[in-house]
Amino acid sequence: ATVIGGLSREVIRRLIQRQRGAVQYCYEQRLQASPELEGRLTVAFVIGPDGAVRSATVHSSTLGDEPTESCVLDVVRRLIFPPNESGVISVNYPFVFRAGDPVEE
Repeated sequence: ATVIGGLSREVIRRLIQRQRGAVQYCYEQRLQASPELEGRLTVAFVIGPDGAVRSATVHSSTLGDEPTESCVLDVVRRLIFPPNESGVISVNYPFVFRAGDPVEE
């Protein structure tokens, strides 16, 4: 993960890990329709001073599956991080999807 701002990579990783099941679900529901689906998705998101995610977009993707990408973006947008006094925090966070394996980062 690339983080610009006041929260550590570890804090961000820990909070995303708590939602790993939701991200895994996004992928697994699409695997039924596309068993060969795999790749890397990097999500760019901005955390406001209040800890809420203000925006989330696909930064890069080799996944090539809009429904999975959209679902993961929805999960990221619902995350709540600790409030921070340093202002806006920009994050690029990678997810790696492989059939039969848990989502990696």
